[in-house]
Amino acid sequence: MMTNKQFQTLCLTIAVVISLHVQSRMQAVAQEAPQSEQKSASQDFFTFGLSYNQINVGRQYNPARFTPMFSASYSHKFLPWFDVEATANITGRSNANYGLFGEASMTGTLTGDATALFTPFAGQSTGWERLRIGAGISLQSNSVSATAFVPATSGWEIRDVYSTYLQWGAHVKAEYLFPVSSNVDIGLRGQIHIFGAASEHQGNYPLVFTQPYSPQLSFGGFIRFRF
Repeated sequence: MMTNKQFQTLCLTIAVVISLHVQSRMQAVAQEAPQSEQKSASQDFFTFGLSYNQINVGRQYNPARFTPMFSASYSHKFLPWFDVEATANITGRSNANYGLFGEASMTGTLTGDATALFTPFAGQSTGWERLRIGAGISLQSNSVSATAFVPATSGWEIRDVYSTYLQWGAHVKAEYLFPVSSNVDIGLRGQIHIFGAASEHQGNYPLVFTQPYSPQLSFGGFIRFRF
């Protein structure tokens, strides 16, 4: 089993490899393309979306029900085929059976993503130029509560427990855009997050709801504004 430190190192290594590749491509394009074309490619965007998110996919415990996830992001297009995006994803209450813990409730999740987005068919006019794929690193903050059987001096006892914790991870996503006007697009998005072991525990019991290295899937739509 991969340790949390090894997983974080792997995520950072992937981020560095992507960064070096993009930097080399940008240098090559800068030498080939006129300065006017480079400036015209530079654009900024705000995006707001709603997806349905499911965690603990494939685990022995029942995965959480699909939960609404709201997202807001800012992105900058450096080249016709390359954007960098920062996103905040927020989910609300989600319930699931959790072994001895009975029904646990994830009362709040905030996930921050830093993503390198690529448009592999930029410049074409076949419809594929609207497809974007991306990958990056993520940090998730979770708040969980449950009525649980927990160890006690006299054996086990039932009590209300709560916990907050952080998880580092990585994500991949795919998006397809539908232009509405010169400054507005709507789109469809699917993404997968995978996080390592929990850290920075706070609360009265170290309860962890999102199991390490379990996929978190989300599907939904968004609207994007260019400015």
